Amino acid sequence: MTKSNLDGYHFTLQLCAQIEKTTSKIVKEDPSKLYYKGSNLQYALERSWYVKHINNNKLLEYFSKSLLEVEVKAINKPSGPQQFIHSLLTLKNSLRHVKLYGSKGKPEIIFFVPSKKFVRFLLPVVNRLGPSYAFLSFNQLTDRFLEGNSLPHIKSLKSRHFSLRQDGDILEQLGLKTWYDSFERILRKFHPRVLVVVEGNAPADEVANQVAKKLGITVICLQQGWSPIIHSGFRNMNFSKMLVWGKGFANLLKDANPHQKFILAGNHVVTKTLLRSKINKTKNVIFFPQAATTILSSENFTIFLSLIVWTALTFPNIDIYVREHPNLPLTSRQRDKLLKIQNIVFLPFGEYSLGEALIKSAISISVYSSTILESIAGGVVPIIFNLTSMPKYSPDVSAADAGIEVKSSKAAKIAIRKLLQDENFYRGFAKGMFNFRRLYFSALGDQAIKNIIKELC
Repeated sequence: MTKSNLDGYHFTLQLCAQIEKTTSKIVKEDPSKLYYKGSNLQYALERSWYVKHINNNKLLEYFSKSLLEVEVKAINKPSGPQQFIHSLLTLKNSLRHVKLYGSKGKPEIIFFVPSKKFVRFLLPVVNRLGPSYAFLSFNQLTDRFLEGNSLPHIKSLKSRHFSLRQDGDILEQLGLKTWYDSFERILRKFHPRVLVVVEGNAPADEVANQVAKKLGITVICLQQGWSPIIHSGFRNMNFSKMLVWGKGFANLLKDANPHQKFILAGNHVVTKTLLRSKINKTKNVIFFPQAATTILSSENFTIFLSLIVWTALTFPNIDIYVREHPNLPLTSRQRDKLLKIQNIVFLPFGEYSLGEALIKSAISISVYSSTILESIAGGVVPIIFNLTSMPKYSPDVSAADAGIEVKSSKAAKIAIRKLLQDENFYRGFAKGMFNFRRLYFSALGDQAIKNIIKELC
């Protein structure tokens, strides 16, 4: 059975259900296994298992054979000599030096930024902040980026050492105790008024949340993107506040997050400049490739790349833009193949913001990226080329007449032709996009920045 025939969508749902089943069993049998220094790390554990196994091909094959009814924690155990060493020792990272750079006093606000893309996302906000702030990353590449841009940040040096492994200590095995100790040391040292996490779906985000709660620090989570599947990372959130783009997202998240307080802040990346004519007049097309994942097979991703080539060759007089995902870039071979076509233009993540990329475009094409929704906010008609086993993209853009969703190359080509060649058809999406934007984006650009700063301050 090839990966393209496997059901990544239902595998994801079943994996999340199995993770919750496993942690529920631990809660019943020995809940102390989920606690560390008085904090409950159950949901950090669930996020860790999800991250570890979502792209696990062995589990995906189990699912295809209806054999996923196994405890997730039992998968991928080492064997032989490796198992003996694994059972005795674990390699741990400990902070041996913590220093604040670029700020004279203790920061009132600390922004946790595991990657450079989160720093770039936050720059329009921090550039207008009154209170002192600092970034925290625990990532060398991000630290170098912060240093190179003279941004205030907390830098930590780590020491690595072996320690005796405690049998059955799942929190230690997944590194959650190390994350906890690192956050606790830094937050105790600087004790900011507010800790900010972005997206909130990573295991480290939830660990930081639990440490901050223990220390009486407010934790604010900022929506940065969107997942059409509400997986383990977006369930059971309980930050002090979560600032979302609009009411529609709060509605979609509330059932899986009954204890989360949502604040409608808006999206500061997409600017109001884009909305002056409701829909852009320039008829350029932008593609947002995401690379192969469990939900998008390599075969289907190749089909997506082929559509870029077809569009460029069929419409040689317009620019075909390509903006890679910051975490899932194309291979050199894939990029070189596209660049051989004269009217294909790459818009590098570090050089063009999403807002700037959308300004150049009239139509966007993606499989399941959050740029589908941000396109609507920016007046760009989206085509959802749903090459996954997901029945429909969520939220349902096509039902709202805010875009087009297709499942085949033939249908995608028909949609592209019609949008580019039939002006009335193209402009027929204006009303649906306007109504969608009102529900899912409470504010854009400058007003969204003001809303975010108000909540931070």
